[in-house]
Amino acid sequence: MTNEMIYMATLLVLPYAAFVFFGETLIPFIKPSGLPQRIRWRYGKKMALVMFLCMVCANVMIFLLGASPITAFAVGGSIFLLSGIYLHKKRVEFVESIT
Repeated sequence: MTNEMIYMATLLVLPYAAFVFFGETLIPFIKPSGLPQRIRWRYGKKMALVMFLCMVCANVMIFLLGASPITAFAVGGSIFLLSGIYLHKKRVEFVESIT
């Protein structure tokens, strides 16, 4: 029972941690007023969404497909890494286009 709750807690804790790390703010529901802060806030929201989807994928692999947790979270982590690289590249291109 406790292992299942830990895996389900990853659906909330890790996306919030990703938002705080990439968005550089603690509150995801308040839109910042400055343009640079708003760009970071949007990037944090996108990365949190990607983290949430990767954790959903990992939990589906664990509970429905019967994969081991290490394998499931490795697949979820690699999807997050590849998506994060893609989003970072798009963010850099956007910032360079407006400056």
